Amino acid sequence: MSAVPPIVSWLHRHAVDRGGSPAVVAGDETWTWAELDRLASAAERRWPSGRPLALVALPSAASIAVVHAALRSPLELVVLHPRAADAELQALVAASGAGLVATDAASAEALAAMLPVPVTMIDELVSARAMQPDAAAEGPIADEAGTIVVPTSGTTGPARLARLPATSLAASGAAWSSVLPVATGWLLSLGLAHVAGLGIAIRAAAAGVPVVVPDSVDAAGILDAIRSAAADGVAVSHLSLVAIQLDRILDRMEDDPPPASIRAVLLGGGPISPALVTRALRAGWPVIPTYGLTETASGVTALPTTEASDAPWSAGRPLPDVELRACDPSDPQSAPLEPGAIGELRVRGPMVFAGYLGDAEATAAALGADGWLRTGDLGRIDEIGRVEVIDRMDDLIVAGGENVAPAEVEAALAEHPDVADVGVVGVPDPTWGRVPVAVIVARTGRAVDAQGIQDFARERLASFKVPKRIVVVDLIPRSPGGKLLRRELAPLVESES
Repeated sequence: MSAVPPIVSWLHRHAVDRGGSPAVVAGDETWTWAELDRLASAAERRWPSGRPLALVALPSAASIAVVHAALRSPLELVVLHPRAADAELQALVAASGAGLVATDAASAEALAAMLPVPVTMIDELVSARAMQPDAAAEGPIADEAGTIVVPTSGTTGPARLARLPATSLAASGAAWSSVLPVATGWLLSLGLAHVAGLGIAIRAAAAGVPVVVPDSVDAAGILDAIRSAAADGVAVSHLSLVAIQLDRILDRMEDDPPPASIRAVLLGGGPISPALVTRALRAGWPVIPTYGLTETASGVTALPTTEASDAPWSAGRPLPDVELRACDPSDPQSAPLEPGAIGELRVRGPMVFAGYLGDAEATAAALGADGWLRTGDLGRIDEIGRVEVIDRMDDLIVAGGENVAPAEVEAALAEHPDVADVGVVGVPDPTWGRVPVAVIVARTGRAVDAQGIQDFARERLASFKVPKRIVVVDLIPRSPGGKLLRRELAPLVESES
């Protein structure tokens, strides 16, 4: 594969070569590459001296410009989700050492009241030079790339801040560009604080195609944005979804085919049900199951759509320049296990992160001196290199000496026609030690029969994997990026005891 693209010059090159072409489309507004370049130049010059900038804002042309400012200059940007809990935002801003927080109108007042750091409107950060026609001619103010810091999902504990150098992000973008169909436009279907959302902005810039920003990232918002962009002459060909987004899009579309412009639908962000992959393929969606982490700057494996019907259980093979192995979890220096053996998945490649900000101990535990990242995920790799992700090592439930992977149980229950969403958690049991309990959201207009769900599971799973209880709720707790917050399931179970 060719060398990593010169990320420092991407935006400025497009501003010079195709300055009047659309770079960001959001509703009725369109920003050209030249305008986006000027926005980035304004942000570079207003960065807090010697300190990171924290971005707590919804996706927009301004927030994408701030990302580009950090990519092309020796700056550090911390991207946080505006929907994160107040206590989490306070902790992450403090841990980041940010000297300034940039946000939008919806969050400015609340953030200013609770943070000890100056807060500015993102439009003020970028607008001063945005419309000066000579700004684009200057290009980036340095020839050295910076770092973007993204919180981990925090699904089983407090989030950490993962440092992603621009070189890692560029390597990820280059790997994906080499395996995906040619893009005509990307939909920003996930927030910039989600590493897959960040990856969308970077891949679009590398390819010089527009990013379309929907009003919302639910099914209606995504579909409306694709149709609206098409009416304005922008064909969205690529998007990246988490499982629950795709499931709800399929529900909304019913028997209608996907928009004709769609060429690739990356599917990841957590466990993927084989039933969902099969359903999407039958509906005509070109899904590409993936596996990745925040610490790898987005996905590191992909299963081509042409193979997905034969192996809907798989997240695919490693991308170019990615090394992947399953190892003995108890041995940090373990050699690769035999094909088909379950072990901890470990990854090495130029897209791997530079460590956790301010946490040398956690960095050393995750990232060995040989460059292999311990993912904490259990999986197996077959004879032809396809990976199957089993579950998080920390999530395993040991029931009477038997290992139960919650993700496996969730995948089985997700096939039931009455189940819209599901999470499984282990709870204490005096006889078995811990047993699985399923927390379920019913599909609209349907009712969940606990015994029927258990009988359904019993036909598909070993008896010790069948949930001992079924708890019905209105909403499964998920992160802003759509990941299941398993740590929040136990209180729901306890409240129904």
